[in-house]
Amino acid sequence: MDAQLAFADHGGTGPFWFTTPNGGIEPGSRVTASICELDANGNPQTGAAVMTVQNVVPLNSEIAFHVSIMQDAVNPWPNPLNFRVSYMFVT
Repeated sequence: MDAQLAFADHGGTGPFWFTTPNGGIEPGSRVTASICELDANGNPQTGAAVMTVQNVVPLNSEIAFHVSIMQDAVNPWPNPLNFRVSYMFVT
């Protein structure tokens, strides 16, 4: 059982789901994830938005992530931000 590392770059605001393809993933995979904002060059940065990964669902050849890009606990960030979800999985 070797752990594999990967990431998915995406953009958005508020709470939402997105999926990313990964041929090594199956429903029984174990996945852990983190999130960070990206600058204009695609590099991780510390931003002012509150970013969280709330759910991670391994599927057949893809992963579904529920993320939140917020100003505070109830208000979405006013405009879409680019972010990276880094994840590690074991099948």
